[in-house]
Amino acid sequence: MWIVLGVLALGTLLGFLVRLATHPVRTLVRTVRVLLFLLGIAMVAVYFLLGSDVPDESRRELIPLIAAVFGAWLLTFVIPAVLALLARPLARE
Repeated sequence: MWIVLGVLALGTLLGFLVRLATHPVRTLVRTVRVLLFLLGIAMVAVYFLLGSDVPDESRRELIPLIAAVFGAWLLTFVIPAVLALLARPLARE
């Protein structure tokens, strides 16, 4: 069982390193995108599932943090699109 998990972990790590070597910017953007999304989902889960155990002041402080994480996640879609639009050559006729 541990051998199978070890082989899967090693394959995942090697696949990530190969992707990082061949497409570094795209790989890093997608990795950050996934990590931000998972962080946002975890914070929403803490807000709703553990909200009754957390004081109201601390719970209110989570709302701007959740918005910031999901805003940063959305920016990982917007910024590459804007850069692609700015980098493309203009059609001059």
